[in-house]
Amino acid sequence: MQNRFVNTSAQEIFATLGGPIQAAADNPFEKVPLKKISGVLKVSREAKEAQILSVSVPKLKYQPGDTVKAFVTHRPFRGAEMVLPMEFVLPRDLPDGAYDFAVLDCRII
Repeated sequence: MQNRFVNTSAQEIFATLGGPIQAAADNPFEKVPLKKISGVLKVSREAKEAQILSVSVPKLKYQPGDTVKAFVTHRPFRGAEMVLPMEFVLPRDLPDGAYDFAVLDCRII
């Protein structure tokens, strides 16, 4: 598991760890006992978090193998609004059909 927090608390860090632990404990196939938790906590002076404000995609339909180009408008922590271009290639063997496209962020409180 890897995550970034800005201006966080110990409670928020432990709440994030709780998700995988809860998933293992509630496994419907077999109980998965917790044997060990280990990790590395890095503290830096630079904030590396941003809030996604909007996403625009120039086309509504794409074919397998196409490159999806999107423009993410975001606001870095205590920073000015910026546009971040991003792109990814759709798999060439993607079956025909309608698919949802989402650019997400996550904050667990």
